[in-house]
Amino acid sequence: MKKIITTLTVIACCIMSSRAQLAQPPSGNNQKAKVIQNIGPVEVSITYSSPRVHTAQGKDRTGHIWGELVHYGFIDQQFGFSKAAPWRAGANENTTISFSHDVKVEGKDLKAGTYGLFLATAKDGPWTWVFSTNSTSWGSYFYNSAEDALRVEVMPASAPFTEYLTYGFDDRLPASAVAYLQWENKRIPLKIEVPGVNDLYVSMMRNQLRSFTGFDYRNFSEAAIFCVQNKINLDEALLWADRAMDQSIGGREEFITLQAKSMVLAAQNKQADADAVMMRAIK
Repeated sequence: MKKIITTLTVIACCIMSSRAQLAQPPSGNNQKAKVIQNIGPVEVSITYSSPRVHTAQGKDRTGHIWGELVHYGFIDQQFGFSKAAPWRAGANENTTISFSHDVKVEGKDLKAGTYGLFLATAKDGPWTWVFSTNSTSWGSYFYNSAEDALRVEVMPASAPFTEYLTYGFDDRLPASAVAYLQWENKRIPLKIEVPGVNDLYVSMMRNQLRSFTGFDYRNFSEAAIFCVQNKINLDEALLWADRAMDQSIGGREEFITLQAKSMVLAAQNKQADADAVMMRAIK
């Protein structure tokens, strides 16, 4: 009888643990959010839960966020395994940041992937962004510094009042952008750069021209012109320009393809050859 009861208990526990979860509001009504920004061909995304300055009951926590609700530095939160945990940089589960390609963060190399994003605040001086290879925990209760992929220091800045904790991107340039966390009266920046962004474009073009995209001769001319405009990969660009004109494999000798080859030759300091090809284009 005892064995039967034990078996039934185990079965009941398995059923309860495996059942589908009902849709419910997030813990603390801290809604989940996601922001995505492309830097050149690189996609950067941040997923987080967004607490408010005012609680659901209407309590105003203005002036009590930094150093109180959000602790300074690395502390023992009296729960979990970590005895020196940073802030989770949001609410509920890990805040995560993902990079589709390798990047530089505040000038330091970081590999493509998804990271748990934490923040160690400070009463004075710089604050520390922490990128952890553990991106699946709840909060920072189980943070382990041995799992750090990168730490960078930044200076927080004053900001207009922001009710909801918000991530965004600013100063967006062809090869860089500044991600930021903004909440209450603080804005904490994070500069992200894509080193060799034009080389990355060329690498992507090279692969695309070996696929269905390469069936259209005009794409070879466009790739060659891109290389000229950015003064890179000129030897391969000349091959691409010739490929665009090769009628035996679907190319065409027309103004745009001849102009592309002339541009590559001029960039290679072969001006006489460039002029001769351009004359063919004009005719």
